[in-house]
Amino acid sequence: MFYKRIIPLLMMAAMMVAIGCGSDDGTVDYDRDFTQVSYSVKPAFDLQQLYTVKAIYTDFKGIKHDVLIENTTEWTYKEKEAGDHPISCQVIATAKTPEQYGTLDRALYSFTWEYSIHWYKQSSGAKSTQPDAQGRAVKREDVEAYMVENPVITLINFSKP
Repeated sequence: MFYKRIIPLLMMAAMMVAIGCGSDDGTVDYDRDFTQVSYSVKPAFDLQQLYTVKAIYTDFKGIKHDVLIENTTEWTYKEKEAGDHPISCQVIATAKTPEQYGTLDRALYSFTWEYSIHWYKQSSGAKSTQPDAQGRAVKREDVEAYMVENPVITLINFSKP
């Protein structure tokens, strides 16, 4: 009777030891050998009206993309691919000319944005960054001076080798 009780306990303990012992010989865990990234940018409408906003990123196949972000509340990009890949994305806003943006008819303009980046690499695990909203509001009479002082605004400049 004692052996009938102890044998299942010993078998369970042996299985737990076998499961708990991972491979320390440097072999790759193929179930986790991938790179994944997710970018999200929420530029204010005024920022899109007065600046040309572009996302410049390289996908995991090494192809560089230059995407115009306009008339949207949020731009997102997600990718997941087997293997270890470099991650890079830059989102920049370049001031438009008065001819491009037209008449300024409101008292206040919002040059703000929010963003989040989530990524996974087997070598470093899952990480993310999601800072508070960036930028500022500018009075109509100060908009042109602000744009001269800030001809290019970097919303995101992110890379991981």
